[in-house]
Amino acid sequence: MTDHAKLSSFIAIHLAVIDQSTKRRFAGTGVSRRREQDSARSIAEDLVRHIRVNHRIERAGTGVDDAEVVALVAAELWKLPEAVAKDLVAIDANRRELARTVIVNALVEALTWTYEFTFFQPEYRGMGPSIYKEQSS
Repeated sequence: MTDHAKLSSFIAIHLAVIDQSTKRRFAGTGVSRRREQDSARSIAEDLVRHIRVNHRIERAGTGVDDAEVVALVAAELWKLPEAVAKDLVAIDANRRELARTVIVNALVEALTWTYEFTFFQPEYRGMGPSIYKEQSS
């Protein structure tokens, strides 16, 4: 799996598990019945925090600040058509999945156009030495 494919799957997974009330505010189906721009920023912050777990984000070999990446992701989310945002919280699972795919593709395109992503596996620390003691027969 390429670094970009891993980035796509990270974004898709974390879009699926973001708090429903935040997604409803983003879609304009929340209490105010209007799309709330701060919800796009909230989603962006959550996505970037989760992407950073396994991805290094750089531009020309230099690390990029989270605030810059969050601003880009929030702007890209806000540019999405209202219909896509509403489908993200639709009752129909097929519409939700299609909306999530559209959003993931838009975000991956914008992010990879601007930054370089490198997937890395965090160091596995294990569970330590076994405490099992053999019984003598």
